[in-house]
Amino acid sequence: MKRKLALLFSVFGGVTAPLAIAASCSQQQSVTKSENSTTTAATTEEKTLSPEEVAKVALVKESTAANENLIRMSENVLVLLKESAKMKNSSEASKEDVYLEFGELYFDMSKSVKQEITLVSTQGTAAKFVVQLSKTLSNNTVVSVSKEVEVNGYKEAEAAEQ
Repeated sequence: MKRKLALLFSVFGGVTAPLAIAASCSQQQSVTKSENSTTTAATTEEKTLSPEEVAKVALVKESTAANENLIRMSENVLVLLKESAKMKNSSEASKEDVYLEFGELYFDMSKSVKQEITLVSTQGTAAKFVVQLSKTLSNNTVVSVSKEVEVNGYKEAEAAEQ
C-alpha cells in the first residue's frame, strides 16, 4: 500500500511541478512584455527630428540602398566576349571586345547605372577587365562599385601568327 501511495505521489508531483513552473514563467513574460511596450511608447514620443535631420536620414538610406544594389549587380554581372573578338589575340584586346550581361532581375536597374569597362592586362588566351558600376544620388554624390573579371576566348598567339 505504501508503494502504491508513493508511486501516486511521485506521478502527481511529476505532473504538477512542471505545470507550476510553466505557469510562473508565462506570468513573468506577460509582465515583461507590458514593461517593454510602455518604454518603447515613451521613447517614440521623445524623438522628433528636424527637417535637416530627416533629409540626412533620407540621404543615408538612399546611399545605402544604392550601394547594396550596385554590389548585388556587380556580383551577378556577366562579362562576355563578342563573336568578332574571338578571332583576335589577347594582346589586341580592348574594352570594345566585351559587353555586360545583366540578368532579368537587374536589367531595369542597369539602365540607370553608369557602366565603365577598362582593360587591365592580357595573358595567353585571356584578358582581365575592370567593370565599374556607378550611380549618381539626389545630392550629386556618386556611389560606385568595381569588379575585376577575367575573360577567356581569345586566339592563342601561335595560332594567330600562322
